[in-house]
Amino acid sequence: MISPETTTIIANPRAAAGRVEREWDEIVRAVRGALGDLMIVRTQRAGHAEQLAAEAIAAGSTCLLSLGGDGTHHEVMNGIVAHQPGPGAVAMGVLPAGTGGDFRKLLVGTQDIPTAARALATAEQALVDVGWMEFLSSGGERRERHFLNMVSFGVGGLVDEYVERAPKHLGGKITFLAATLAAFISYRHATVRLTIDGAEVGEWTVNNINVCNGRYSGGGMLHAPMARLADGLFEIIVYERSSRFADARTMRKMYKGTHLDAPSVHHFRGAEVVAELVGTRKALLDIDGEPLGRIPATFRVVPSVLRLLNPRSDVL
Repeated sequence: MISPETTTIIANPRAAAGRVEREWDEIVRAVRGALGDLMIVRTQRAGHAEQLAAEAIAAGSTCLLSLGGDGTHHEVMNGIVAHQPGPGAVAMGVLPAGTGGDFRKLLVGTQDIPTAARALATAEQALVDVGWMEFLSSGGERRERHFLNMVSFGVGGLVDEYVERAPKHLGGKITFLAATLAAFISYRHATVRLTIDGAEVGEWTVNNINVCNGRYSGGGMLHAPMARLADGLFEIIVYERSSRFADARTMRKMYKGTHLDAPSVHHFRGAEVVAELVGTRKALLDIDGEPLGRIPATFRVVPSVLRLLNPRSDVL
């Protein structure tokens, strides 16, 4: 499947706080040693990976490998879904770098780039779902995006802003934990009304709401341990505002996925979600780890549209 004639690597040299750029020659040797003399193109700015994916598909690539973090994977996936000739026509694989690295936890052999390259040489594949969403940009314009892993709104969007400004040398888990704690202190809680598959399910003042295709976000928080990539459904996790002590206890439990029995946590499942604000406080969006807008928003599952390399069997 992976060959120089049909495969392009889209690499973000700024991933992992510039570590990919600093270790570029070593990374290229490891990847090409495992997979052959593949074409490698480098991103130059935000949004560029999506454009490069479209160009690679137009030039005949039927397999794209995303070398970077969750934001890079998000862009590559959007380029594939928008430009492939049909569902599953172009495969996507992951060579992991970045601060959070949450989507890679759903894949086989992604401890680091050399390990991932060796695993991709004999990759299994499966058709998986992605999410589609319509939302407001920070300037108030209507926007549409697909997402690969997870969207959250509430404190999650504020966490993204803090992560963007934070030094990354401490690693993804500590960076996201520190940003999460800081965001909880300064966050002004929004009230949100949810409608799932046409039925209104509730109205809450929230810390966060997660619409999950995948399972992990925030540098390893296991929000939806039951989520599957190919079941045609989202897992929707509502974190209702509670006391500071209860919120801290719930946050600790998120890393093990044992938080769903907390009184302030509500779990739903569905294929379409509509999120509306009640009142004037904003709820910022985290879209695959990137701060790209705010609600109101609508989310829908797009089933069996992406051919993914090396998904774990237990997440399908």
